[in-house]
Amino acid sequence: MTRFLLWQFSSKVSLRFLSEVVYHKGTEPRTGTVPNKNTAENGGVKCSIKNTSSMSIDEQLKRYRQGDLASSDAFYYGMTPTSIEKSGLQELPLVFIQSDYKKTHSKKHNVPLRIMKSLNPILENALFSFDMGGRYGFVTEEIDVDGKPLLIAIEANVEMDWKPVNAIRGAYGLDNPEQWIKNQVEDGKRFIWYNRKRADAFLRTYGYLASVNGKVEPLLGRVPQKSANVNP
Repeated sequence: MTRFLLWQFSSKVSLRFLSEVVYHKGTEPRTGTVPNKNTAENGGVKCSIKNTSSMSIDEQLKRYRQGDLASSDAFYYGMTPTSIEKSGLQELPLVFIQSDYKKTHSKKHNVPLRIMKSLNPILENALFSFDMGGRYGFVTEEIDVDGKPLLIAIEANVEMDWKPVNAIRGAYGLDNPEQWIKNQVEDGKRFIWYNRKRADAFLRTYGYLASVNGKVEPLLGRVPQKSANVNP
């Protein structure tokens, strides 16, 4: 009877599926987490952290610079910090596919390697975020080479290796923080702060404050002006 039941089970579940869902120890998502319809791809090739989840980020970036990573290998940044869990992001693997990494670590955005190596701890200490539809923008205390406040963009529950991950879509300095904040508010995006005191200090610099009802409002007597060419 036992052999018969095992045969029945194996006939219904493909061996390919069973091999694809194996994660490195410690990267298993919480029970019940379902990935969204988006898959993490690099130039049409599905990406994976099976080869990188056992490496340090230093080792991954070293191999990337040496050309020793396959184009399908995504950078693994550990698990999503629990300090930002009230954003709604679950404690899933935090990944960065190579095409998105390449756009971020370019002369246009001018984000130094020091920051690219430290995205997880930087995210762990994020000031606040805006989100809508599973896409998040986390404002941090870090700055890029040009002195602009660093934003980390994340898409939640992207499918990779047949399981959900949180995918970093970019990390770059905000050209015009004041206008960016205004755009988020006007678009009706949800605001979440992670350190009220530090978040307010940042917002006040650009003419805003976090109100008691969990929203962002302009400081009295100061209305931000419309500006063009602002990062979304």
